Amino acid sequence: MSATSGATVRLKDRFDIQYDEPLAGFRSPSAPAFAARDTKAQGSRHFALICDPKMPPRMEAVRKLQLLKSYGVLTPVEVGAVDWAPANRRMFAMVFEQPLGDRLAGPGENVIEPWSEEALVAHIVAPIIQTLIDLEREGLPHRGIRPGNIFFRDANRRVAMLGDCVTAPPGLYQSVVYETIEGAMAQSHARGAGSPTQDLYALGVMVLHLLFGKMPGAGVSEEKIVEDKIKRGSFFTLVNEQRVPTGIGELVRGLLIDEPQGRWRLGDVQMWLDGRRMTAKLVPQPARAQRAFELEGEECMTARHVALALDMMQPEPAGRVLRGQSFEQWITRTLGDKQVVEAINTAFATRNDSTAGPAGQNAQLVSRMLMALDPAAPIRYRDASTAVDGIGALLAVTMLNGGDLLLPAELLQARLPQFWCLRQGSAKGEDQATIRFFDKMLRHLEDKRPGYGIERVAYEMMPGLHCLSPFIEQRYVDRTPDLLAAIEFGVQAKTIDIWPVDRHIAAFIAVHEMDVDDGLLYALVQADPATRILGNLRLLAFLQENYGPQLVPALIGLFAHQAKPVIERFKSRYTRTRLQNGLSAVLKENNLRKLADYLDSADEQRKDAQRFQRARLEFQQMVKQLEKCERQTEELNSTAKVAGHSVAVKIASLISSAIVAVTLFAMGVI
Repeated sequence: MSATSGATVRLKDRFDIQYDEPLAGFRSPSAPAFAARDTKAQGSRHFALICDPKMPPRMEAVRKLQLLKSYGVLTPVEVGAVDWAPANRRMFAMVFEQPLGDRLAGPGENVIEPWSEEALVAHIVAPIIQTLIDLEREGLPHRGIRPGNIFFRDANRRVAMLGDCVTAPPGLYQSVVYETIEGAMAQSHARGAGSPTQDLYALGVMVLHLLFGKMPGAGVSEEKIVEDKIKRGSFFTLVNEQRVPTGIGELVRGLLIDEPQGRWRLGDVQMWLDGRRMTAKLVPQPARAQRAFELEGEECMTARHVALALDMMQPEPAGRVLRGQSFEQWITRTLGDKQVVEAINTAFATRNDSTAGPAGQNAQLVSRMLMALDPAAPIRYRDASTAVDGIGALLAVTMLNGGDLLLPAELLQARLPQFWCLRQGSAKGEDQATIRFFDKMLRHLEDKRPGYGIERVAYEMMPGLHCLSPFIEQRYVDRTPDLLAAIEFGVQAKTIDIWPVDRHIAAFIAVHEMDVDDGLLYALVQADPATRILGNLRLLAFLQENYGPQLVPALIGLFAHQAKPVIERFKSRYTRTRLQNGLSAVLKENNLRKLADYLDSADEQRKDAQRFQRARLEFQQMVKQLEKCERQTEELNSTAKVAGHSVAVKIASLISSAIVAVTLFAMGVI
């Protein structure tokens, strides 16, 4: 995948990445930028972003961008793992063409030079909207619109383009100001890709940011911003008594509508750009109670506000509130929203995961009740808060950073994603498909065989996630063609000393290689050492046969030391001796498939079984003869009294010894 020379590492035999030449002007929050030179196109201008291995990149987005080939968004020209000397490990690199212009603002720069309304619309809004239209055709939300992630296609700063959206989970580095209420309530790495309406919301916030010259809500805590958005609405919270010009104010109002169904779509913005006045959409407003529900010092007038206040509490006291009579009366009589009441009844009636225990079941109930009160909000369970399409990133980031996997596992076991989908009140095909997908993930989670479990769920939900086996994680293997070489490296480095295939490697193979037989995976945990050795060997032989490399001397040596239990399965001493004597010649071929076939030959097993069966029959016959001899010995003993005791006993002993010796030799014992 890469070659290293001096301060340069080569990606895919084309791009030389200079790790001693950083380019701060192109860096992303978690991906430093370095100069990259195209060896096949002299004079071209490229840079490489080196991804943080603790944050999974958006590989689905990479593929879509490469197919789209839009000039309005930074698009990876090439991607892949490289040997990154500064970190002493392999890292994932993405190479982009350098824009001709600079950034709109520096990363994290909240105070900037204000823009005029005319320049803002012509040079920022119009080109970005065209790019978002292109992205929507590919079903790809950008999820990173903010001043620090906007570049210009030209040196005169007249045509804006969107920056990086692929080096980290969607929305990870967006301020809660730039996120919708739902996105702001989720953990930053679990916000999910969402939809184009979230990009339009962020565009609306950025318009205010550029008009005012500073980020709206600057100096206010994140919790307060979310609360104010819920109470007052996003537009009034972010404008906060500042004057917005009438013309562009119509655009901002349309983009900052909190109800997704009422927010302006791309077509609406395009018509506004064309000079058409837009009529306000009639959006049903959430029911407001006649009397506030007091909770933790908060006076809550809507179901969403109650849900937010409950989420701030621990599950146990929150559960007591939800089961209390005052809450029931407020919901049924004061709020009077029939849909919310029905959803709450459903939440109470839904069966808890019986394995969770009382505390876990209470937390599950609270989570479902929050979804009943605020269906658009993320799934909130204990300390987790995730969009339904952010669960994969939640699990992956937890794994990558050594977090507690019990939390995402419990979330799936409680079927909370399925409840969220049902709570959306839609029978759309994608909702039903999402429910079926999470049903499948639950089956994988509860299957404890190798190739399944929590590891399988992670790779299924995050197809671009590299293999997280501790044996090879630092080799950054994100595709099976590179897997065997990494395992060979692990054996050479002595990070692998016994079993080369662990649960992560098994799950990674199972997800990426549909032709692998489950029987091979199941063999990996068998108590019989020979079966387990052969399972490892045959699985790796599959990789070598399909992807190489041809030479794996370290693995060959590892299996050579483990061959004894496999050979000793054979009953025949002759077969065992012949296999042991011929092993060295097979090992020299450096072929795992030939080694597996040699040690686990069906023909040899058949012949060995036949020989063993013949030996058993011969043994049974010998036993009968031995019994006959014993009877003869008794007769001889009687005769000995007459013909001579010592002579008869010696004869009988010689006959018995001969029979036993013949029997043992036939069985291969001597």
